[in-house]
Amino acid sequence: MTTLTDNDLKEIKDLIKEQNAKFDKFEQKMDKLDDKLDQFRENVNQQFLQVNVCLTKLEASQNGLNKRFEDGVNGLSKRLENLEFIARSVIGGLILALLLGLAKLLFPNLLA
Repeated sequence: MTTLTDNDLKEIKDLIKEQNAKFDKFEQKMDKLDDKLDQFRENVNQQFLQVNVCLTKLEASQNGLNKRFEDGVNGLSKRLENLEFIARSVIGGLILALLLGLAKLLFPNLLA
């Protein structure tokens, strides 16, 4: 069996110190990474809120446009209904005038 000498113990202590120093550096890097990740999360949350606000504004403006469009369509359909009524009246009057003209032509003494 070999015995541990003071030199061997010193080497082991030095190795442990080196490993502890490396572990401390690793912990520092992990802490920095955590900080950057937290900043990234905050940035993403802020951007998400901004997008949400923009979407809300867009929906509001779209609702306003939809209302204006519906009002325009309703007004246009009312105008078309009026035009259809006028066209039916004019056509009905023309048909009545043709029938009366035909009756006068066929029966000149009937409508004297």
